[in-house]
Amino acid sequence: MTRPKVSFLIIGAQKAGTTALDHFLRQHPEIGMADVKEVHFFDDEDAFAHAPTYHSAYEAHFCGAKRFHGETTPIYLWWKPVCERIHRYNPAMKLIAVLRDPVDRAFSQWNMEFNRGDETRDFRSAVEAELEQRAIDPGRQHRVFSYLSRGMYAEQIERFHRSFDPRQLLCIKYDDLRDDPLPCLHRIFDH
Repeated sequence: MTRPKVSFLIIGAQKAGTTALDHFLRQHPEIGMADVKEVHFFDDEDAFAHAPTYHSAYEAHFCGAKRFHGETTPIYLWWKPVCERIHRYNPAMKLIAVLRDPVDRAFSQWNMEFNRGDETRDFRSAVEAELEQRAIDPGRQHRVFSYLSRGMYAEQIERFHRSFDPRQLLCIKYDDLRDDPLPCLHRIFDH
């Protein structure tokens, strides 16, 4: 059985409406979304530790005779090695990023981590600790304690523009998606 090649990704940002967008796209009859919301393939360091990387396990998350196949993993926008990995898989990939006010996004992420029990510090202390860590090791990425860095969209978008034609990346505002999703969905379908 031939697995479908994935043609679009919702790459982020975390806490910016990607769950709602994923839900909306699952309703479209021509779109086949992955069997889970966050596949976490392109940010899986173990999957890319040894060459060659096989995509059959990734493509097994998609089935059905749909016109387009896509998935939603919000860390893709932020995780540095992802751009090149996606480009090697499909240089024609369409990318969608939902961007939220960085402060609101950071506070929402902190709330999520605090409620999960992964974060025990108050918001201010957590942000100060991240700033201290960035001063010591600016290139390090931490999957949980990344409240500020995930909202630094310019460097993330520039990274994708180095790997993809800028026309392949569509940026949507969280507020627009939340307040009036239909025009955003039309922009996405046109994209």
